Amino acid sequence: MERQVIRLTLLVSVLSILLTACAASPSSPIEFTRSGGIAGMNDVLAIDAKGHATLVRRTGKFEFDLTTDEANRLHTALRTAGFASIPENSASKPPVPDEIAYVIVYQNHTVKTADTTIPEKLRPVIVLFNELIDRKGR
Repeated sequence: MERQVIRLTLLVSVLSILLTACAASPSSPIEFTRSGGIAGMNDVLAIDAKGHATLVRRTGKFEFDLTTDEANRLHTALRTAGFASIPENSASKPPVPDEIAYVIVYQNHTVKTADTTIPEKLRPVIVLFNELIDRKGR
């Protein structure tokens, strides 16, 4: 009986470590672009599979590493939004003047959208990316 308890405890510990490691590592690279608007912004954020980010904007180039929490929040938001099922092009036709356009590339799927046409389930993802750029791109 005591051996079974020890084995079960060991198994639970190993599974816990494996699940934590899987949750902490981003599953694939992400690229996010936002452009347009009155100011004519053109921000490109590329995040590699290890969580290293490169942000290029008119004010310069910024490199940083996402925290485990930031990476997990982004990947969770993309999964929750059902990113792979979002139509590839939901941008305005014709484009709305001074509107901000967005392009997201994640797991071999690209979504193009704009402020007035963002699919509702994609809004939290856009908010996270915008917050990240605004915080890290100064």
